[in-house]
Amino acid sequence: MVHSWKTPTVHKLLSRLEEKAFVSADRTSYYHKFSSCVTEDEYISGQSQALLENAGRRLPQMVAALIDSYDVTDEELNELSELIEKRIKHLKKK
Repeated sequence: MVHSWKTPTVHKLLSRLEEKAFVSADRTSYYHKFSSCVTEDEYISGQSQALLENAGRRLPQMVAALIDSYDVTDEELNELSELIEKRIKHLKKK
C-alpha cells in the first residue's frame, strides 16, 4: 500500500523528527535539505532500550515473547545463540 502524503503532513513529520534530533535541516535555499542525525544502529539501539523499559526490564521474558510471537527460523535461533555465547565470553574476560 502506497501512501500519498500531503505536503503539510510531511512538513509536520520532519519538524517533529528535527525537534527530537533525528534529522537536521538546511534551510539556506528555497528547497530545504534534511539529513539524518543518527545511524540506523543508533536508532535501533534506542528503540530497543525503550522497548525493554516498557517491558519492565525483563529481558528474558521479552525475548521469549518475541520468539514465540514470530516464525523464528532455526538459523535465527542459532544466530541468537551465538550472540549470547559471545556476550558471555566477553563478560567473563572482564
